[in-house]
Amino acid sequence: MEPVTIAVKTNEIPSEMLHSRGWEYQLSEDRKFSLVSGVIFFSYGGVYLVCPKETTQKFRESIIFDILSDEIEKKAREEIKKSAQQCIAVDKSVLNF
Repeated sequence: MEPVTIAVKTNEIPSEMLHSRGWEYQLSEDRKFSLVSGVIFFSYGGVYLVCPKETTQKFRESIIFDILSDEIEKKAREEIKKSAQQCIAVDKSVLNF
């Protein structure tokens, strides 16, 4: 999961929605696109789950845990859940990358 810059159509995903979820973004000069830096976490058919770059680190940390420690595993799951709440599911037609 390498970070990419993705142009999201503002008439499909308003910049206010990105802002409210804590995304860092820039509006294109013509204001038709929000440029976000993130990762495509997974896709299914024509739907992509786009997440902040930090989500990949949280995911990696969540799979490395002490098998004997329920507390470490619980903390890792909570961190990835918190990070994934910022993800947005978008149709392939909304994205330009």
